[in-house]
Amino acid sequence: MLYDEDPSDPKGTKYEGSVSWRTVPIKAAGQPDELAVYADVEIPWRKLKLTLSFRRNTDKSLLASHTAELRFTLPPDIAVSSVPGLLTKSSEQSRGVPLAAVAVKVTDYFFMVGLQDTPADRAKNLQLLLERTWFDIPMVYSSGRRAIIAIEKGTPGTNAFKVAFGAGNPAHAPATSPSRPGYAVQVSAQNNEADALASYQVLQTKFPAVLGSRAPIVKRVDGNDGVLYRAMVGPFSTADEAFDLCESLKAAGGECIVQRN
Repeated sequence: MLYDEDPSDPKGTKYEGSVSWRTVPIKAAGQPDELAVYADVEIPWRKLKLTLSFRRNTDKSLLASHTAELRFTLPPDIAVSSVPGLLTKSSEQSRGVPLAAVAVKVTDYFFMVGLQDTPADRAKNLQLLLERTWFDIPMVYSSGRRAIIAIEKGTPGTNAFKVAFGAGNPAHAPATSPSRPGYAVQVSAQNNEADALASYQVLQTKFPAVLGSRAPIVKRVDGNDGVLYRAMVGPFSTADEAFDLCESLKAAGGECIVQRN
């Protein structure tokens, strides 16, 4: 279901759609294949499609146990400016419980969500992913209006998560990574280095109190879906320092995610 905010109706406008669930093996060099969970969502009346995927994080620089990716196909009259996070719930009408996560906009049609990697957050997130039967995806359109996509897991989705992330699968455990000194704060990710630098300059102008005096670090990352260039601030000697800057940026209205340098 897609629920669009409607100023003339406090209940909003509801559009029905469909979802299909699947697991996809992801090859990793020198490691056993990972299983990712994919949901293909379609809202015909709004000509909106969404591919939502969950996988265990194997990027040693990213402070996340798992990542979720949202890829939209949208008609010309719709643009999504932000996806604040992901929520899970036990029924369509029940109140959602947010996953402990940080959401980042990569492009106008691509958003990435990193699930927090502290032991408590990891355990809570996995429990929610395995036990709750619905997802809520809150969105903000470029017009400022809000919307929510409510997705039911059903039996196919429930089984997909159990197979990929259940206790019998290696993906249930966090990815091991060597100790690396230093942390950085990612503030943008683009398809090329020039765009990454340009986006950072825009953010410096928008948030001078937080980023004005800091030079960017641009890091190329080769992933299964292509190459991204991350614009980051750092390095910081401790995670607390990085999180402090990230919280300051979010308080000013920005978006960010903390990574190992």
